[in-house]
Amino acid sequence: LKGYKCVILPDNDEAGEQHAVAVAKSLLPHAESVNILRLPDLPEKGDVSDWIAKGNKSEDLYALLSGAETINGDDEPETPKPDERANTHSDSKSQPTQASRLMALAEDVELFHTSDGEGFATISVNSHKETFPLRSGDFRKWLSYQYWNEERSVPSSQSVQDVIHGLGGKATFEGETKAVSLRIAESGGNLYLDLANDRWQCVEITKFGWNVVDNSPVKFRRTRGTMPFPAPERGGDIDDLWGFVNVNNEDRSLLLAWLIAAFRPNKPFPVLVLHGEQGSGKSTTARVIRLLTDPNKAPLRSSPKDERDLMIAANNSWVISLDNLSSMKPETSDSLCRLSTGGGFSTRELFSDGDEILMSLMRPIILNGIDEVISRSDLLDRSILLHLPRLLRRFDETTFWKEFEDARPRLLGALLDAVSVALSRIDSVTKTARSEEMDLPRMVDFTLWGMAAETGIGTPEGQFLDRYRGNREAVHDLVLDCDPFAEALTKFMGGRIASVWKGTASELLELLSRPSTSSNALHRMRGFPTNFRSVGRRLQLLTPNLREKGIECIPPDRNTKARSWTLQRNEKWKNSDSE
Repeated sequence: LKGYKCVILPDNDEAGEQHAVAVAKSLLPHAESVNILRLPDLPEKGDVSDWIAKGNKSEDLYALLSGAETINGDDEPETPKPDERANTHSDSKSQPTQASRLMALAEDVELFHTSDGEGFATISVNSHKETFPLRSGDFRKWLSYQYWNEERSVPSSQSVQDVIHGLGGKATFEGETKAVSLRIAESGGNLYLDLANDRWQCVEITKFGWNVVDNSPVKFRRTRGTMPFPAPERGGDIDDLWGFVNVNNEDRSLLLAWLIAAFRPNKPFPVLVLHGEQGSGKSTTARVIRLLTDPNKAPLRSSPKDERDLMIAANNSWVISLDNLSSMKPETSDSLCRLSTGGGFSTRELFSDGDEILMSLMRPIILNGIDEVISRSDLLDRSILLHLPRLLRRFDETTFWKEFEDARPRLLGALLDAVSVALSRIDSVTKTARSEEMDLPRMVDFTLWGMAAETGIGTPEGQFLDRYRGNREAVHDLVLDCDPFAEALTKFMGGRIASVWKGTASELLELLSRPSTSSNALHRMRGFPTNFRSVGRRLQLLTPNLREKGIECIPPDRNTKARSWTLQRNEKWKNSDSE
């Protein structure tokens, strides 16, 4: 350490002080400077790791350096007496500490916690109320601002951190358990949309219409990326949307149903996938959709590196929009599946031995790309595929976005009208579907919501269901076209006279691997199963898609030793080759 500026952080006990002094003496002939910094508010025998565990960061440490004791070569450092050492670690008891004064300033704050134990505070600002996580930077700034107004001085980072810990305890053990939502919430049968403006207004959507309210009955949180909606206006026409998104006429009811579903929380969301040739307006269409459902500083994102990045993004925004995808890792596909229909994520909390951070999330998702980037059947089965046509007319960016911003308040109002209609009809539509035992496709909640919204979006009754079923057919075709094993299996069943085949997974793999059976050497393509175990897993994964295309896959009976699969053509079978 010759020539270095050295700072010693002793443990808060006599042995720690003695050792710090010994180290200081040994460094004096060599180091450029030597200081001893006794960290404030350490417990007895506590050390720097305890100080970090309280949430302190490097900048908090640097802020304390000015108060460190300087050790000079002329003065022999002495070990402070226990009473003196105690005084260096705490403020004088004769006067209120910064922490106690900060606690007094936060006395009127509404403290509560969520079901997962996170502490929140609702504070009064001018004529409205704002809600922040206790650990957020915004709440720290508010505490510091209150202290400045009262004392005309800045509180130390340690004092603020201590107060946050104290308030967190009060929020957990004295506060109520309340839900905190991001952008969209549901309460008492009504929906609430956070406009994210400076007045913290929200839109209350009921069966009878919608209104902007100043004091939200539900708690909302905001993140750094959250941007405000414009004030919605009444009398808008939903058909004005088609001047800003490039969608085929037959797909318009599907897009509108997805948009309206994005305003309803706690229900599975189909993944909206936008395909099209280069220059077909995929990114622009995705950006317009995002601005109408969840304005964000980063409206379009690249593919996440891993599940952690995806879940953090989902925790900080309502809609996830991934732009210009060319491929997708299986892990990302699995994570999007869980995010679409509801899934959890956990990771170890920093500076803790065993505590976990848990997130259970369900989010609307938009994907766009030139290629058909989704190849896994489980994600495709949760998707709406829209193929964007070639643009026949183009506008300059400035004109386009100015016209859109002018129209956005009316478009938002028209969408809110449609959401209100869906709310008023969802119970009757659900009851009718049950009484008639309707054969609804997967994503039943979305299907029923789209049927309930038909009146609000100007779609003839029954058209949405027909369009959605047609889109599902296209999804099944894409699943089978993207899977060489599924294609080989379809060709195999189509070339048989008998409609039923029965055998083991190994026997099926051997049959499908023959060049005469799997034309174009499908068995040599990447992704084709290589053993009987992967054949069984692939059959289970493809069963829903094969069933819709006319092939039933019946797994082996677990109660018998026989491990035979049964493949059988059903009434939906269409042998295009024979036709």
